[in-house]
Amino acid sequence: MKRRVSDDRSVTQQRRIAHGTAQLPATSRLLYRIEHYTSLPAVALTITAAMLLLVIAGAVLGFPSGWVAAFEVSASSDAETE
Repeated sequence: MKRRVSDDRSVTQQRRIAHGTAQLPATSRLLYRIEHYTSLPAVALTITAAMLLLVIAGAVLGFPSGWVAAFEVSASSDAETE
């Protein structure tokens, strides 16, 4: 029974998003959905866990030079845009 209530809430939430964004252009609706789903705690926990696994894998592999170079390039290009 509890699962049914959860399913009903999910459907209600999806309808509310669809109804609330119906008048927006397609790109705005897409951006709204991205913003909505990326703000969920489960997504934040998943990304954090993935990043921790990536750091652990890098440490186990001795931080391959390609990874280090990619990080340095991405960090330096971000610093230049600020």
